Order: sequence, then structure tokens, then C-alpha cells
Amino acid sequence: MELMIDWLKWFAVFYAVVPSLLARLFGFRALRRIRCANRVALTFDDGPDPVYTPRLLDLLRRYGVRATFFLVGERVEKYPDLVRRIRDEGHLLGIHNHRHRANWLMSPFGVRKKQLARTADAIERCTGERPRYYRPPWGLINLFDLTLPRTYRIVLWSVMGWDWWQASARQRLRKQLLDVRGGDIVLLHDCGETPGANRKAPEAMLGALEDTLPVLIGRGVEFVRIDELEETAEQLAKPSRLKRLVVGAWLCWERVVAAVLRFRAVGGPDSLLRFRIAKYHRRMPLPLGDDVTLRRGDRIVELHFDNARLYRLSLEASSAVQLAVMLLREVERLLPVLADTIASSPKARLARALYGISLIHRGPERFGFRIYDLPDGFFTRLTGVYLRLLLAAVHPSGKNRLRERPELLVPKQIAMPLEDLFRRHGTRRGHGEPRSASAGETA
Repeated sequence: MELMIDWLKWFAVFYAVVPSLLARLFGFRALRRIRCANRVALTFDDGPDPVYTPRLLDLLRRYGVRATFFLVGERVEKYPDLVRRIRDEGHLLGIHNHRHRANWLMSPFGVRKKQLARTADAIERCTGERPRYYRPPWGLINLFDLTLPRTYRIVLWSVMGWDWWQASARQRLRKQLLDVRGGDIVLLHDCGETPGANRKAPEAMLGALEDTLPVLIGRGVEFVRIDELEETAEQLAKPSRLKRLVVGAWLCWERVVAAVLRFRAVGGPDSLLRFRIAKYHRRMPLPLGDDVTLRRGDRIVELHFDNARLYRLSLEASSAVQLAVMLLREVERLLPVLADTIASSPKARLARALYGISLIHRGPERFGFRIYDLPDGFFTRLTGVYLRLLLAAVHPSGKNRLRERPELLVPKQIAMPLEDLFRRHGTRRGHGEPRSASAGETA
């Protein structure tokens, strides 16, 4: 009997205590805080709550604060409209188990299937987006939580508000919040109905936030979501010497290839966009609408990003969102220049369409591009590998983007008939309509 008790003790130590200490003290496979000047992440556990969560959302919206909500799955199923409101107001949704139970007391299967996956499914059904970030109740981690797939990211905290058990803690919580530093992850609660909590405790949390948010914002603190905080950490990380050498060699090679293939810059040597006149080599015709179909042998204007310029923009951007905005603005500025350049070139005007292959295919529709799947094959797979490697090198959170929903990182064809380019983006009026050359027409 004593031997069995000893075995149970050691099992408890290695199954529960040691993993929690590794994550809590050393940040092993868990995010606790980052080092940065003025960004702080507010996180709220145990909701959504029909009484306190709407009041919290009103407060955050009033001060322009974005936060992260770790939701309990059974409450997601009970209050789906509230979950959608959290998402629609720009906050990030995370997982806090389906029921508020400690992972120490559950099997690995129970945690992954009955708690993690079930809650992720509930949030995805509700919002159409699958959450990635996960906070175990009470921050208690078992051994197998440390082996979760990379599609999940465990998030702990650096500042605990202790706001769930005492309704009269407003002054103490106010003092804690005023002491936050850049890179902190703050743990708060917008629901008081979990075991051990005081039902009215969120009142103190709301009051303390009302007192401190204007003060902290006045000091220059920027409140961000967990994913934005993690992107900041990657952005601030100094690239290794090996990475700098690899990226430098890669960009030199691309300059050689661009010279051999005669790519031209759009609007100047430091332009984001490059183009060349080429032929469409796909066997499958590509219907572009309005009686325009690309066929094998048709002349096209092949469009490329200049990766050296893309890399420099990524170093300037503070987050992936900012990089995306910068890219969209740059493309919007350059498309009229490209349209006029093509219109003034007799050879380019014979092309039937703009055409390119890219992983960046969410957003081009606003400029008139159409998006098409690439047919499965060796070239498609090789292109995907190349573009993923490029993403890891130039994107501010490239490694995370490769781990997060990799099924979305699929190269696509983007195309636009030249007639549409001239109509939507052309500024010159003396060139008339372009003359398009089909495969059977001599160039």
C-alpha cells in the first residue's frame, strides 16, 4: 500500500507539478510576458457573462482598447451572440476549457478532446474562426499539455489581478494595474460564476479599469491582443547572423534571376512591384470573365513582388496587420503607374491579362483581381515550399504564420484582364483600348 502511495505521489509530481513549474517559471511552451517598451495585453477569463461582459465591452470600446477573452465552452454555447459581439468589436477569442476544470484532474484525452477541441469547435461554429490561444483553468498544466500541437499556444500571465474572489478589491486592483510594465500579460475575470469565485467580483474589476485605463493610456501604454503582443516579440527579436546571411544570399540570387528574366520595376528602382512580358504556360484555360479566357501561349504581364523591398517593409512594420496595410497602400499607389506603363508600351499592350502567383491572396479582389486555385501537381507543391520559406524570412511573424492554420498558406493564381486594369486604374486617356493578343495571334 505504501509503495502504491509513493508511486501516486511521484506520478502527481511529474504529471502535474513539474510541467506547471516549467511553464510558470521558465516559460517552457507557454507565453508569460515579453520584453517591449509600452505594449500590454489585457486578458479576461471565465466568460462570457450576460451581465458583466457587455459592460466590459462598452468600457473597452470607449477607450479604444483591444483585449483577449479566454472563453469557457459551455458558456460559448449558451451565449453565442455575446461571443460574436466580442469578435466583432476587434477582440481575440481564446480557449479556457469547455468546463472550468483543472487539467491536473483530467486525462490527456479528456483535456484535448472534451475540453480543448470541443471549445474550439464551439467558437468556430459561432464565429467562423478557430481559436489558437489556450489558457488552462488556474494555469494548471499537465505533462501532456506541453506536447500540444503547434496549432495551439498556451498563454499564462505576468500580472494576476486576484479579482475573482473579493468584491471589495477595487483599490488593490487599481494599484496593481497602475504598476504594469511594457510586455505584461494581465489576468482579469469578467465572470464570477466559476467555482471559488465571488459572483459580484467583476464589479471591482470594472471599477478598477475605469479608474486606470485613462491614466495608463495617458502614459503611452498601448493595449493589444495576445497575437499582437506575440508579433511584437518576434519583431523585436534580433535576426541571427545565419538568417541575415541566408536572406542576403537569397535576395542577391533573386536580383540575378530578375535581371536574366528582364523584370522591370514599376515607378522606380525601389518599387514593390516588378513585371515582365511572358506567356501563359498552364494547360488548363483560365476564364477571366467578360469573354476573356487565358489559354496556353497567350501573352501576359507577369507580376511579382520585389522581395528586397518586401523585406525592408517587414522590418519597418510593428505587426503583421501593419505590414498588410502597408502592402495594400503600396499596391494601390503603384497600379495606376503600372497601367500607364503598359498603355505606353506597344509590346505590353498586346498582353491579355495581368497574372501572378502568390500566398498574399486575401485583399487583391478590392483592386479588381480574380483569385484561382492552382491545379495540383509538382510545380504547385514546389511553389508552395518556396513561398513558405520566403514568408518565414520576410514576415514579421513568419514562423507563427507557418504554424498557424497552415492550410491557408496555399499559393493561388491572381489575374486581371488588361481591359479591367485600364478601366479601373489607368490615368492616361490618349491610348484607347488595348489590343489583346490570343494564342493564335502573332506577336
